[in-house]
Amino acid sequence: ASYPLANASSLAEVETYAHWPRSEYYDWSGLAQKIREVNATTHYHVRYDVGGIFETAWGLVGLEKFLVKLVRQPQIPVAILNIITDQLIANVHQLMKHCQGLIDIVYTYDDLAFQNGLLMSPDLWRTHILPCHQRLNTVIKSYDLRIIYHSCGAIYPLIGELIDQMGIDVLNPLQPRARGMDMPRIKQEFGSRIAFHGGIDLQETMPLGSMEAVREEVRERCHILGKDGGYICTTAHYIQMDAPIRNILALYTSQRTVE
Repeated sequence: ASYPLANASSLAEVETYAHWPRSEYYDWSGLAQKIREVNATTHYHVRYDVGGIFETAWGLVGLEKFLVKLVRQPQIPVAILNIITDQLIANVHQLMKHCQGLIDIVYTYDDLAFQNGLLMSPDLWRTHILPCHQRLNTVIKSYDLRIIYHSCGAIYPLIGELIDQMGIDVLNPLQPRARGMDMPRIKQEFGSRIAFHGGIDLQETMPLGSMEAVREEVRERCHILGKDGGYICTTAHYIQMDAPIRNILALYTSQRTVE
């Protein structure tokens, strides 16, 4: 019910924070066997959610205060970002020490945008957030793993750099009603370099639309984003409780009939 590092005023306070998690706190030893057991009869897609960097960092400070400090006094927020990045990298090393060859993809995230624009300027993102993801993704890629990256909102201005600078393989969730998230343009500009995951609207179509509206949106997304492959058709985030069951069934049964 509070932000534990909101009032940190020195690097020492950040570095000596008593509740930083460590990889050794987790028991990794049984994970490989559990994966082998679930894959014994059917091979499942196994995705490791390594976590977010920016979101975890501002969650310790408060979003507004973190962004203001990132502009005016970046030393402390940058220290928090780097400590979190080091932790996630250590987790990837531990994961692969025990499960190399058993993980299909690594999921990372940081919501960088809201409905109508970015949460920060592209330059601020490039200066402080991007280098952390580059460090993490370099380690992930060193194990020959693919990366799915999540950011809600109007993320279009950064998609090219997410591909070229961060090396992601799959973009999620393609929030269709956010500004600039024009699916034909995104497919045309980036479809040859990245796969897409999501795209079905959760703000209006799934909770408020008819079954036919859901089916039509599925068909439209599959024809646009799925042209020549590279599209995993699903909702633009987790399905929420306001989506009626009939529309959830329409979502999945429609995919069977898409040519």
